[in-house]
Amino acid sequence: MNGTYKVKNQDLLVIHRRIKELIRQFDKVSFSHVRREYNKLADGVVNRILDENQ
Repeated sequence: MNGTYKVKNQDLLVIHRRIKELIRQFDKVSFSHVRREYNKLADGVVNRILDENQ
């Protein structure tokens, strides 16, 4: 979200743009990265979605 990486996936780009719009509504916003090994639930959801879309 800080602009370090480009969003190339069109599905993610829509979400990225919406988040950028929502950020403007707040005085302060912070993000923190949670590595997959520390977030098993999110990792499982991502893997399921990736499997379904192959």
